[in-house]
Amino acid sequence: MEIPGKAGKGDDVPIQKIFCEGEEANLECPIGRYIAIRLANYGRFTLGLCNPSHRTDLSTTCQNDRTLAIMKLR
Repeated sequence: MEIPGKAGKGDDVPIQKIFCEGEEANLECPIGRYIAIRLANYGRFTLGLCNPSHRTDLSTTCQNDRTLAIMKLR
């Protein structure tokens, strides 16, 4: 899922991409730009994302604190 940022005149607008379990994460950007990973989580913060069956019994407090460091190495 891609969530574009709000653009102001001349602003560099961040784009948020969310990848759920089993999805391939393919990130790319134009020449002269760069990719900065600001947040990565292996776990769940909310029931509203990556929950196609709308289950309410899933934990929203699970996470791996090393995920961001691992993603920055890739």
